[in-house]
This record gives sequence, C-alpha cells and structure tokens, in this order.
Amino acid sequence: MGIKGQVSVFRAIEDLRWSRAHTWSFIAFALGLLFEAYLVGIAPIATTWFTLPSSLEALTLIWPFLWLIVGLIFVGPLSDRFGRKRLFILTMSMYAIGIAIFIVTTLFIPNYVSLLVTLAIMLAAAGGEMNVILTDMHEVMPRKHRSKAAFFLINFINVGFIIVSLISLNTQLIGPFYQRLAIGIIGAVILVVLVISRMNMPESIRWLERKGRINDAIREVGKYYGVRLDPGTLPTVNTEISKPILNPPLWFRFIVAVLMMTANDIGFGLLSYEVGPIYFSNQTALIILMTTLAEFIGGLFIAPFADRISRKVVLLFSTGGAAIVTYIIVAFMKPIVSNFTLFLAMDFILNIFIGIQYLAMDTFKGELWPTERRGTFVSLVRLISIGSLIPETLWAVSAPLSQFLILNMGVWTMGLAAAIAWFLRGIETSKGTSIVVTSGETPIV
Repeated sequence: MGIKGQVSVFRAIEDLRWSRAHTWSFIAFALGLLFEAYLVGIAPIATTWFTLPSSLEALTLIWPFLWLIVGLIFVGPLSDRFGRKRLFILTMSMYAIGIAIFIVTTLFIPNYVSLLVTLAIMLAAAGGEMNVILTDMHEVMPRKHRSKAAFFLINFINVGFIIVSLISLNTQLIGPFYQRLAIGIIGAVILVVLVISRMNMPESIRWLERKGRINDAIREVGKYYGVRLDPGTLPTVNTEISKPILNPPLWFRFIVAVLMMTANDIGFGLLSYEVGPIYFSNQTALIILMTTLAEFIGGLFIAPFADRISRKVVLLFSTGGAAIVTYIIVAFMKPIVSNFTLFLAMDFILNIFIGIQYLAMDTFKGELWPTERRGTFVSLVRLISIGSLIPETLWAVSAPLSQFLILNMGVWTMGLAAAIAWFLRGIETSKGTSIVVTSGETPIV
C-alpha cells in the first residue's frame, strides 16, 4: 500500500505558540467544567434544605446523574454533526433559564419540586457542556501543551466542588435561604463570564477540516489566531502507510476507557457525594470539601508535567494507588469508620490518587476516537460510567457502611485491571503525541 497525502489546516496550526484564542478557549472550558461541578455539588447539600424521607433523599442524590446523562446523550452526537461551538449556545441558554428560575423560586416560592426542576434544566445543560469541552479541548489546544492544558482544565471541576461546599459551610448558620441565594447569585456571575469567553473562542479547526469545510477552517484561523493560510501551501498528512498500524482496535480502547472511567465515577461518587448524606449527614459539605481539596492538590502536583510523563504510567500509578488505599480501608475498617477524623484522613489520601486518575482519564477518554465521532464516543463512555452511579446509589441508601466500602474496593480493582491492560497493550497518548495519531486517523509509524 502506498502513501496517500491529504491537506490539513489543523496540522498547519497545531504547533502554533500559545495565543489569545487559546487563552479565551481555556477560560471558556475552565468555567464550563467548574460550573458543571458546581451544579452537581448542589444536590447532596440540598438534602439538608428539606426534611425528606429516604426515598426522596435517594432521588435527590441520583438526580444529577440522571440529567447529566440526558444532556450528554443528545449533545455529544449533535456536536459531531453541527460543531463544537454551536452547541455551547444551546447549553448556555439552558443555564440562563435554570439560574433565573432557581433565584426566583429561592426568593418567592422555595420548595423541593422547584429545586428538582431547576437542577434538571441546568444539569442537562452541564452534561452536554462537559461532553463538548472534553471533546473540543483536544482539537483546540496546541500539541505541545495539549495534555498540560487538559489536566489544568479538568482540575477546575474540583474548584467548582470546593466553591459550592465553602458556600454551604459558611452559610449553614444563617439557613438554607441564604445558601440557595448565594449559590444562585454566584452561578449567575459565572454564566456572564462564560458567555464573554465563548464569544472569543474559535470553532474546532479539526472538526471543520474533517467535515470538508477547508475554506471555513482557513477563515476561522485568520479570524481567531491571526494567521493567514494559503490553501496551496497547506501541509499534508499520511492517511495510508505500508507499515502496520499499532493503535489498538476501537473495541479495546472503548472497553478500557469505560472500565477505568466507571471506577473513577463510582469510586469518587461513593466517598464524596453519598457517604455524607447517607452515613454522616451533618458532615456532607465538609466531606465534599475535603475530598475535592485532595483532588485539587493532586491535580496541581501532576498537571505541570502532563506533557512529559507517560499517560500509561500516570493511569497505572493513580489507579493502582486508589485500589491499594481502598484495600487498606477495608482491612482496617472498624477503627477507621468508628473515628470520623481517621476516616476523613484516609478519604483525603484516597482522593489524591483519585484526583490524579480523574485528570488522566478525562484527558484520555477524549484522545482515542476519530474526530467525526469523538463527541459520540465521549458521551457513550460517560453514559455508562455516570449511569452506573444510579443503581449503586439506590443500593447504597440501605446498605451497611461495610458493604459500601467493599464495593468501593471492588470497583477500583476493576479499574486497576483495565489500567494494567492499557499499560501492556495501549499506545502512548502523552509526550506531545498529536491528536490525529492518538485517534487512529493517522497511522503510527
């Protein structure tokens, strides 16, 4: 088989120096991820706003996952068809409607039903929004800084949880009304900055190119990056090559991504969202704060080196570390769960590993797919991993803490098996590897 060349606008800009367009894109993505976490963090705290029977408490806890799934099911495939930036207009409109209703109902008619309605609107937007961000960030950020930018961006999810838990802790003494009002006002401020940043970011050049819209891609480069491209001098990429392709088959990439991401979503969810409302109801905000602070610290430590360290090594180290800590918690379960301070300390250590694994996985799960199907595959991985939290949460509401912790150990063992499989058979997606290579669109030489 000979070598076939194809012109590429994306390859012409992939190695550009960091520019104003990259900065605005980073701000837009960072605030989008922060806001998604901010909204998810409201649900477990909201269980303290009303006196609820166990059935409604369980509904409140699974509510974010239900509506995140609704959003990602629709927005992921739509972003592949209509473009990344265009879908942000839809999600931001839903945010605006949800925040307005949230603030009005807080001021005049606060009740449990209105809370569920407003959260449903905003969480559906958040589910779709995060899907587009995890897809688009690989197509927008410069190749040299792609992993580093992704790690720092995803760490803003922890910032969102920290903000909402701090609001809750600092307004507990003055009551639910002021908690809700503060959450609504800060959400409105975040949305304003989000709109401004989205107006100044480009459409994905890689998506335009794969749709055959070369002239649109060239115009977008000139408008946002300030670079004039001559269609006649664009670089070419090899789409066929005589050497074998080493990228693992699509089914293997998908299974590995699903297993590791499911381990993270359930592993984080168990000891961040659910252990508080179910077992330590007075400590919910504190548990969310401590777990996300641990993740944020772990993320800050690893993010600057993300483009230099092997993604395979980071995934194996972080998943293995999380699994080992859960084994220790189960082995010494009685003294740990009988002393809340000791439990919180072990949870903090566990979430340092979980935080590193989360940054690596949210980066990894967007790197593996062809551009025209990237949004769809990211949504499928997230659908399975987030969806798995729903039956687990319903079970956990009535399960003893010992079984709860044993389940956590089991899911991290599953994640470790997937990390080992990728370490042995996967490819390196870090160290400056182009997204057109990690996705399998350009053969590995």
